Amino acid sequence: VDIYRRDGDKLAENWVFIACCGFSSERALEDVIELQTGDEWQQMQAIVNARVLLADGNDFFSRPGPRLVDGLEIMAHALHPDVHPVSPYGSCITVR
Repeated sequence: VDIYRRDGDKLAENWVFIACCGFSSERALEDVIELQTGDEWQQMQAIVNARVLLADGNDFFSRPGPRLVDGLEIMAHALHPDVHPVSPYGSCITVR
């Protein structure tokens, strides 16, 4: 599925945000290392531009509840650090 912004750019080509269900950031990073060996991964514009963010899916994105708002704050800061303050609850890891 391609996701587009209003200006017509494919959003998926600009950023990749990974928050694996039930996994901490450290555990999800193990799977990302496997993904990095694939040719498709290396050809994605987000990868070329080092715009891959990894967050703790287990704590902030996988379960309904108030922590989803904390996760959104973490994501907002990662994507727009000049506008959104650092979340006191955590941050994203930039995958290179």
